[in-house]
Amino acid sequence: GLSLPDAAGGDFAMQPASGDLNLIYFGYMNCPDVCPTTLSDVKKALSLMPDDVRSRVTLAMETIDPDRDTAQELTAYVQGFVPEAHAMQTTDQELLQSVTKAFGASYSVTTNDQGDIEVGHSANLYVVDAKGDVVLIWPFGIKAEQISDDLQILFARGVA
Repeated sequence: GLSLPDAAGGDFAMQPASGDLNLIYFGYMNCPDVCPTTLSDVKKALSLMPDDVRSRVTLAMETIDPDRDTAQELTAYVQGFVPEAHAMQTTDQELLQSVTKAFGASYSVTTNDQGDIEVGHSANLYVVDAKGDVVLIWPFGIKAEQISDDLQILFARGVA
């Protein structure tokens, strides 16, 4: 299965343990709106779920701007939304591109003529089951209540 280095120096497997689901997100800390909104919605969605269900969901965010998002800062950022979340950071662009491509995600980090760094990225949130399959993709703007409901439906159907 796919894995990426996590900010703690280990590897984070995209494929969760049997009975669990992973929420995978590709973003960056300097994102002005999309990333903090998405992480905030996930935080709220998890708070709407019963403890026994919530404990089976793991959020992991991979930075697409690893030159600026240090492992330590990224961990603090992501865990500021969801305390048990995983931060992933790799400076290996080939690895990062192969993983984002596997998810159908895209990103670009460029420097404009004024020397400003411009980052663009797809803003989907991916749900991965224990088989390593993406079982659901939420677009940006999905409501927390919908995330919570969808996850509980997936568990009820035995997808995890």
